[in-house]
Amino acid sequence: MSYTYGKWYNTRMRRCKETKIKAPEALLNLLNQRRLPLSEEGEEKTLHELGFLLSAYQGYVAAVHLPASIRNEMEVSPEEIEMIDLLEGEDEKYLPVFTDSQAMDEAPFDVRENSILFYCDVLDLHSLLTRSHADAIVLNPGQDDLFLSEQLLENMIRMDPKNNPHQYS
Repeated sequence: MSYTYGKWYNTRMRRCKETKIKAPEALLNLLNQRRLPLSEEGEEKTLHELGFLLSAYQGYVAAVHLPASIRNEMEVSPEEIEMIDLLEGEDEKYLPVFTDSQAMDEAPFDVRENSILFYCDVLDLHSLLTRSHADAIVLNPGQDDLFLSEQLLENMIRMDPKNNPHQYS
């Protein structure tokens, strides 16, 4: 990560070596809360708070395939990724991304099989989505099934206080 002229740029994704990945409790609570029956006002408040937390979260986990020449690297840029397994919908393709180990364990497929886990932030997710030609990211497939479109990711990038340091002062 580097800071240049008040803008934040993440140039490398870090390999996930942990076997137990834990998301912040506030994020897990909001993901659970959005599944509850809520009033219109409650739903709007929950989604707003969730959007803000997801914008700043840097612990997304993506399962990727790397070329043999960099398979053992501890950090890679999204551009170096050879392939990512996508989920197929009726007419859409989705890029699966996870917030923690429990979400990976509950996925409808083996996340760790033949892939390498890397931590991502919202900028990485945007780059991976664009490069994979998927229609959207699906966060915690089989558990939360929260869809993040390219436009939503762009809004999340703008919401992140690291990208707009004076916006939330």
